Amino acid sequence: MKVKVEPTGLLHIEDLGNNGVVELPAAATVTELLNVLKIQPDHQRFVTAFINGEEKSRKTLLREGDVVTLLLPVGGG
Repeated sequence: MKVKVEPTGLLHIEDLGNNGVVELPAAATVTELLNVLKIQPDHQRFVTAFINGEEKSRKTLLREGDVVTLLLPVGGG
């Protein structure tokens, strides 16, 4: 299945070519997507995933055509 990935903030994903479209196996989760994108496990816990505009957990199953926005929050003050 194909999903579109939109990274935001300081999240840098190398080789996110093809206009952000990523091919995944059927019934893949957000966590599996993060692994395919080679986001290090110790960084994954800081990433917030929005699927079609709604915040979701990393256990959420993805579906064909989903738009996944990945946000790495920035803190400071």
